[in-house]
This record gives sequence, C-alpha cells and structure tokens, in this order.
Amino acid sequence: MSQPLLSFVFFGRNDNYTPDFLYRLSTTINFIADAAKIAGRIKQVEIIVVDWASESKLKDYVQLSRDGIDITNFIYVPQSFSDSYCKGTFPGNICANIGLRRASGKLVGVCGA
Repeated sequence: MSQPLLSFVFFGRNDNYTPDFLYRLSTTINFIADAAKIAGRIKQVEIIVVDWASESKLKDYVQLSRDGIDITNFIYVPQSFSDSYCKGTFPGNICANIGLRRASGKLVGVCGA
C-alpha cells in the first residue's frame, strides 16, 4: 500500500467513562470510512486507535463496517506500561505520541476518542 494521504489518530480506554463512548468511536470510524469511500479515497486514509490499558480491548467491542475494519489499526498499551510510567492516570499526550509515531499519512489529525 502506498503512503496514505490522511491519518486519523484516536485514543481512549474501554472503561465506561461515558456511557456512549463505544458508540461514538464506532460511529466516527465508520463515518470516516464511508466518506472516504464515497470520495474514492478509501485507500488514502488510515485510522489508528491507541487503546490505553483497557481491561476489555476496544477492538473487541467497537462495531465497525467492513471498510472501517480495513482502514483501522488498534495499538494496545498494556496495563503494566501504564502502571510503570503513568501510575494509573490517562495521559492524552503520551497516547497521542504513540499514535503519531505509527501514523504514516502525509497529514495527521489527532483527537481523544
């Protein structure tokens, strides 16, 4: 695959912080995938989701379309890393950095999921 034009980096944790988090994440990913497909740019978009130490991994709970699955990569940060370096906090800056380092798009957008 050639270098994507656009990378989206999202980060979050499956901890029921807000009751509709999984729905919002799924809807966002599926919307981006649908819009990219309609625009004829699906192969030029990637989505990276940094899962910060979820007990139940996000990738197992989001409901993605086929296109959403195809363009999304999940990066799981283990609890042991979180405990060692962040003492149980949720560091958005570290999550963003993890995703940014793995993004390959010419343009990158970062947003807490």
